[in-house]
Amino acid sequence: MSDYDKTIDPAVPVEGGNGEPKQDWNYQPNDDGAIPIPVRIGSRLEEAPPTNEPPMQGVADDDAIVREYERKYYRQSLYNDAPMPQPRVGDSHKQKRQWNFRDINVKAPPKHRYQTRAISGEVQDTERTWAAIAHASALLTILVAIAAAPGVLLTVLIPLGIYLAFRNKSEFVAFHALQAFTIQVVGTVGALVLLLAGTLVLGTLIAISAVLSLVLIGIPFLIFFVLLLVGLVLFSVFVLPLGMVVYSMIAADAAYKGRIYRYPYIADWLDDQLKNGMLGSVI
Repeated sequence: MSDYDKTIDPAVPVEGGNGEPKQDWNYQPNDDGAIPIPVRIGSRLEEAPPTNEPPMQGVADDDAIVREYERKYYRQSLYNDAPMPQPRVGDSHKQKRQWNFRDINVKAPPKHRYQTRAISGEVQDTERTWAAIAHASALLTILVAIAAAPGVLLTVLIPLGIYLAFRNKSEFVAFHALQAFTIQVVGTVGALVLLLAGTLVLGTLIAISAVLSLVLIGIPFLIFFVLLLVGLVLFSVFVLPLGMVVYSMIAADAAYKGRIYRYPYIADWLDDQLKNGMLGSVI
């Protein structure tokens, strides 16, 4: 380290080689008491560019390009020339920003179709019992269909009668009974349609397979093919009523506990028809 790099306290004399105090002129005060700038610092100040000179042309062009890009695509600037945000003043009467969804063209999400109905008031024990009976009558419909098919026309009307009796008295019972009537009609009519269509298709396929079996394969294959078709038809005929009974028992349990149960698809269809469809003007 050189002598001018060392800070010398004027109050502490330093002896030189000849016994006299050694003083560094860079750190000695002038006659007016001012300390001159050291040589090392002065040389660096001389090499530094003047502060009042404009920036280089290339740098200025780059800054202009960046500013123009920001204003064009982001409508803001990251430089210090952008206006500073004003601090919020704690005013008790200040108004909060209100969003107007019509101005920004935002649509509210549609109403969810599978939400539970709001029943006004407390559900009484009588209401829960009749709502459960309306759903449980589907089991009676299946038993009557097996024993005496024409009797189905009477058992299907049980939930409809409950609906007509309670439609002006209890919304809870009315909605459950209307759902029960609809699912029983769908299950009964659907099973009848599947039975007729299956019988027609089965007869046609039996006739075709009989000809092909006798010509190509033989009688054993004909018997196996007929049995397979009969099994498929019976399965398709009974799967719909079976699903009707399962859903009806679940709904009966929910109704007896005072809850609203919505059949898949059927409940939404009933809501649409009661509001805007034919059921709204008929029942």
